[in-house]
Amino acid sequence: LVDSNNKILAGGSTGLVRMSSTGVIDTTFGTNGTVTLPTGATFVSDAIDPTDGKIYVLVSASTGTGLFRYTSSGAVDNTYGQSGTVRVTSNTTFTPQALAIQTNGDVLVAGVFQTDSGDGREVRVYRLQTNGTSDTSFGTSGEEQFNFGSGTFLDPEVWDNVSGIAVLSGGKILVGGTTVDYAPEVDDPNYSPETFDKAQLAVARLSTNGAIDTTYGTSGIALTSYADSSQLTQAGINTTEEGAFAVRSDGSALDAGNGSQAVIEELDSTGKLKYETAAAAGSQLNVPVSISVLSDGRSVLLTQPQDITDEGFSMTYVSSTGVMGNVVFTSD
Repeated sequence: LVDSNNKILAGGSTGLVRMSSTGVIDTTFGTNGTVTLPTGATFVSDAIDPTDGKIYVLVSASTGTGLFRYTSSGAVDNTYGQSGTVRVTSNTTFTPQALAIQTNGDVLVAGVFQTDSGDGREVRVYRLQTNGTSDTSFGTSGEEQFNFGSGTFLDPEVWDNVSGIAVLSGGKILVGGTTVDYAPEVDDPNYSPETFDKAQLAVARLSTNGAIDTTYGTSGIALTSYADSSQLTQAGINTTEEGAFAVRSDGSALDAGNGSQAVIEELDSTGKLKYETAAAAGSQLNVPVSISVLSDGRSVLLTQPQDITDEGFSMTYVSSTGVMGNVVFTSD
């Protein structure tokens, strides 16, 4: 993240660090440039409030999902919730995955929750007001839930994943991710192995009140297939669904997933597909980590190796028409 003073805020497993635009640790932030998360909290995402520069950190814990709020200098904001902490939900079947702040300071938390005794996953979005209370005017009692995709007769379960959430200039909300329909393994009375149908890149648009905006894509959701049953069987559902998401200022959306190699698509502001591009075999472009949009219409796709035991990252430019450039790879 880059704040209004062009300082760089980075978050991770231990907490936050802030650097100057040249990469020097900003010792005026937190304690000698860092903020350490409380024990028991697992970092998920962070965001900066555009109205006042305050910093939100989304975390998961054994007690549910929470938000920490800090001042722009890295101090705990004790005016928020209970000593700077708000519980988003105590439902431990919800997995938080993305965070965004609206222009009025309201907070959006997106993720997935388990369905069908854990065999399925559905998208859920919460909205909280600036004081940390639920915004009951959003969705149903402050939350909206839906599936990106749908199951089939042979593969009835839907397994959604949220890669990102963004607020558009008019206040509508884009939620991007991936979805797989499959049939889980069955042991009794007769063994039946896990089977897969397909994986799809998915982007949904919500109205300002949280309802699905049916004018976008097809009935509010744009879906593009990117991996077939054989690719899913080889890579597994979790690796295939790892994705990245970004939005341009004009409302175009970029969404990425992992087939045999990384796949990226761009949709226009109505949810119509502009391009879908798969990386070449052996390109070192595998599991998407992030997408950065550039003002000239290009984007930068950052990925990591398919095998989590491998180290390093690889990245490439993607042109406005979906053509991938040279790949830069590091093994560190």
